[in-house]
Amino acid sequence: MKQKKKENTEGSLSDRMNSAGIGRGENTSKKINWSKITKVSSKDKTDDFPVNDKNNKQIEISNNWNGYCPESLLKGKKIRMRLNHWDFYESEETGLQICVLDGFFAVILNFRGERKFRSTISYGQEIAKDQFLCPQNIDKFPFNDPSTIFNESDEIKKYIENIK
Repeated sequence: MKQKKKENTEGSLSDRMNSAGIGRGENTSKKINWSKITKVSSKDKTDDFPVNDKNNKQIEISNNWNGYCPESLLKGKKIRMRLNHWDFYESEETGLQICVLDGFFAVILNFRGERKFRSTISYGQEIAKDQFLCPQNIDKFPFNDPSTIFNESDEIKKYIENIK
């Protein structure tokens, strides 16, 4: 004998998702007023982050790697990272290097690259899958043991400022 499912008074999860337009390929971002969302105001923390001159807001980045140079993103630039001869992704502009581990972690190395790129071109944004950005905390592979990740944009900024 089959038991009846206990009905939620608010409706099933799929009913609630469908009524909200989720899962039907609809663009739900129209419902969000993005202009009202600001994490940090340039008036509140002028020294912590560079200011984007177009809208006078502080620039923050995610603690997930998107394939672009985190240092450049903090400066408001979108600079690609290219695979170098050591199999690290290196910023084409700043020399910042990232070592991708197990598909989950992207370790920001504490030394800059030499701009010796592979002849076969491979860019970070081609393989980036929102890996967690991590600091280098040991001198040899895997460069991050025990695993530590950045929690906030200003932690990433302060770490990068100390890379020579």
